[in-house]
Amino acid sequence: LQRRGVQDLAQAIAVAESLIEFHKSDHSPKSPKNGGSNEGEKEGFSKDRESHKAGGDQPKPKLACFLCDGPHRANECPKKGRLTALIQEDDQRREEAKMGSIQFLNAVKAKVHVPKNASEGTMSVETIIGGQTIKALVDTGATNNFISEDMANRLCLRAYRGSGYIKTVNSKAKPLIGIEKDVSRKIGQWDELVSLSIIPLDDYDLILGMEFMDVKDIAIPHANSLCILEEGKTCMVPYTRSNKGTKTLSAIHLDK
Repeated sequence: LQRRGVQDLAQAIAVAESLIEFHKSDHSPKSPKNGGSNEGEKEGFSKDRESHKAGGDQPKPKLACFLCDGPHRANECPKKGRLTALIQEDDQRREEAKMGSIQFLNAVKAKVHVPKNASEGTMSVETIIGGQTIKALVDTGATNNFISEDMANRLCLRAYRGSGYIKTVNSKAKPLIGIEKDVSRKIGQWDELVSLSIIPLDDYDLILGMEFMDVKDIAIPHANSLCILEEGKTCMVPYTRSNKGTKTLSAIHLDK
């Protein structure tokens, strides 16, 4: 097999099947026990010669490649390279499937400091809009992304008049002040154009609702982090917890 240059299992099997096993036979003349004439030797020699001729007249078995059933040996098969490439590609796919989750975890890198009161208070993350850093509230009870009217004026947002109404818990619906589309927002290493609905807010300047979290973000409260998932921009962003000693109920949705 080494002389044939075997490199894989399929080629080794093909070469092994093509090998012919030879047996060494004893052709030394045997002397007759009675010391008689050599007529028995002549008769035996003639029988061996006839059997050899008869065997030589039989047709040789045709070569058949077990890879493509062609009239050649498997080690000479032109499709052997394709088979080897398919085996290597299948092994590579299996390896990629095993490493997929590890590669994803390696793509998410962050140093997150977990304070003692990590399980208390609301979640806030630093957001940059128009070159100004704003502490935004991460609120799963809000349907859209909201910004206060005062902050929108400070950022000089050019909002168009919206036709919807804003509704909070235990309050009457109020008309929407405006909507600003394609606002450049940056959180950590992630940046994208988003839409902001301008509403009257007292306690917060910016609220990130389900409009943002359903598409890009996963909140991990126990680690005080936001996991932003996007191809080429996957990152972990730490957020802070505000513990004011008061209980907060937030449910804001936009009616159109």
